[in-house]
Amino acid sequence: MRHDQLWKELLREFLPDFMGLFLPAVAEQIDFSGMAFLDREVFTDLPDGKRREADLVARVGGAGGDPQIPLVHVEVQKRHDASMPHRMWTYYHLLRSRHRAPVLPIVVYLSKGSAGLTRQRYDERLFGATHLTFRYWAIAIPSFSAARFLRAESALGPAVSALMQSGRGGPVRHKLRALHRLALAGIDEARRSLLVHVVGTYLKLSPTEEQDLARLIEQTGAKEVTDMVNIYEEAGIRKGMQQGMQQGMQQGMQQGVRQGMRQGMHRGLLEAIELGLELRFGDAALAQMDAIRQVADIEVLEQIKNAIKVVGAPEELRRLYLT
Repeated sequence: MRHDQLWKELLREFLPDFMGLFLPAVAEQIDFSGMAFLDREVFTDLPDGKRREADLVARVGGAGGDPQIPLVHVEVQKRHDASMPHRMWTYYHLLRSRHRAPVLPIVVYLSKGSAGLTRQRYDERLFGATHLTFRYWAIAIPSFSAARFLRAESALGPAVSALMQSGRGGPVRHKLRALHRLALAGIDEARRSLLVHVVGTYLKLSPTEEQDLARLIEQTGAKEVTDMVNIYEEAGIRKGMQQGMQQGMQQGMQQGVRQGMRQGMHRGLLEAIELGLELRFGDAALAQMDAIRQVADIEVLEQIKNAIKVVGAPEELRRLYLT
């Protein structure tokens, strides 16, 4: 999932939590109970002629009976961009004019800035005088320390901590703490899966660190983490097998049921192995898939799938089954 798509989904599910974590004083003044997201706020009347779409715009209410019905506008940027102040002003002006409502503008950076939370500005000057000053909030998530967010009441805290500095405990303990918090969080499985995906995307461990994490889970008895990962792994395996079997059945109508079934099982096992490698060792382990895809023997693929849970590194699969 691309960064912008992932964050759009994350903010749609957890916008009140996000505001409470990063802008608590502002969040206290907002009534989120009737929140509604405005889909596809697209602007084509920009001076540079480009077509742009706002990342996320939500209509909220004012807390304490405030009659204002403002918009919250959030832009997510992978890195800092010198053109951002003008872009944020342009979005503000167009949203304000289109909806005739005040706008709270926020930009979220997925790379470090000079400070985690800043109040940035855009000025227009003419003949030595400032005619316009526009301010917006900027949140550089990796500039924060993870410790406070790992302890946050909201489950979003440990998830977004994956982008932050791990601190004295290092990335292995950081990841274990984040996953443990999510395993115990009182949220539905769809949201939990989304937050686990955030941790997996932004808190990458080396193969050695993944081994250390597995040992640490065993030593600390963090059974909830193991159970949670196994649930998602098994769900993915079942989905892959079902898809493969269905494709095999369809193909079997033409080429023979037995051949189609075996081909479907083959595809399902490959999907299960790929998912298992990603969950256990991260994206780097997927380099093994090119060789695994050349294996035609169903029984060998079954052995590889089962071995993923016990080998210390993905390279061991090549030594055990591919040589």
